[in-house]
Amino acid sequence: MRRYIDVFKNSGWLFIDRSLRALIGFYISIRIANYLGVSQFGTYNLALSLFAILLPFASLGLNNIFIREFVKNSLTRNSTFFSSLILKLIGSLITVFIALIIYQIFPHYQNVSRLTLIMAIGIPFLSFDIIELSLQALLKSRKIVFIKLIAFIISSITKLLVIYLNMSILYLAWAITFDFFLSGVILFSSMRLIDINIRDMQIDFSKVKGLFIDSFPLLLSGFMVTIYMRIDQLMLGYYIDEQAVGVYSIAVRFTELWYIIPTVLISSFLPKFTEIKKQSNLLFFNEIQNLYKLFALISLITCLFINIFSTIIIDFLFNQEYNEASIYLNLLIWSIVFTNLGMVRSIYLTVYNKTKFHFYTVFIGAFFNMLLNLILIPFYQVYGAIFATIISYAIAAFGTTFFFKSLRSNALLQLKAIVLPFPKNYNK
Repeated sequence: MRRYIDVFKNSGWLFIDRSLRALIGFYISIRIANYLGVSQFGTYNLALSLFAILLPFASLGLNNIFIREFVKNSLTRNSTFFSSLILKLIGSLITVFIALIIYQIFPHYQNVSRLTLIMAIGIPFLSFDIIELSLQALLKSRKIVFIKLIAFIISSITKLLVIYLNMSILYLAWAITFDFFLSGVILFSSMRLIDINIRDMQIDFSKVKGLFIDSFPLLLSGFMVTIYMRIDQLMLGYYIDEQAVGVYSIAVRFTELWYIIPTVLISSFLPKFTEIKKQSNLLFFNEIQNLYKLFALISLITCLFINIFSTIIIDFLFNQEYNEASIYLNLLIWSIVFTNLGMVRSIYLTVYNKTKFHFYTVFIGAFFNMLLNLILIPFYQVYGAIFATIISYAIAAFGTTFFFKSLRSNALLQLKAIVLPFPKNYNK
């Protein structure tokens, strides 16, 4: 256990920041769900899901590529910055155009497409997150974290005002657009922190082309991830109705809330495991076995806790029309067993430079998710979406470990973690 104490300490502040944002966001979701009612809340979540699927086309998968190029050569930072900004602006405008086309060609879903279009109007302001990425690359991100947290709180208050003033669902979409606008203004005003002046703008079109080529695989990966995570709600809306989506989305949001701890821990564990691998491959696999077991144990405790208390929690937080969400949550929560195993496997993929398999496994998971939703939802409705999610997550995070030869060294480790989730040698 002592080996991990430093990791837990280092991840403390990050965990607090992520937790505050997630909990505030979840509280806002509770208020919105109870305010809108199950049908309109379903419409709202369908729009959010469609918007999430469009969003990768705005970022173009450029973030990590930009940081790499920005750090690599200080002499070309100006052209790297403005070339990336232009790419993001182009991607944002294309995304708004796609949202407009969807609004025009799907008249039967105008409530959903109208909300999506309103949210999409704010996407160009997200292009200025290139300034935040520059600060991360220069290790100065702490200078803007507090300001962005204030902006997040302001945007949350805006959504609460929409509820308090009894305004329509459209204003909730405008509140999200206002959030993007506020973030963009704050980031643009922080441009001086990266020592880049807009008067010195340099755009290298060969660099623009190179950045796009490098980022395109990440764009595809991001798109597949959002399909993987959101397609079930869209298909429920298509095959059943908005009410089914409204109740199901409560279970989804509650399940996603439990991703916070593993996500923060993984980002903190990565440097530790990079050092361990330098010492010994055997030591690496012994330690990652313990990490698999730790995450499996966290998953098991979480699932049992939810299965015992879900009815009490849902009844306390939500209106009576959402009561069925507790039944869905009791099943869907078990998907975190496989998502957590997948998160641990990502450490192996990164340390051993096998990140291409992340795309392969996500693609396979997304394919089976869509296929199973198509097959199961017409017969089993919401339960079909839940089973499709659990099975596709299991295939992506667990099944593919056996399928790909390069990942089979992790297969037995994952299996042991599921069967006996108790880490060994924790006192060493």
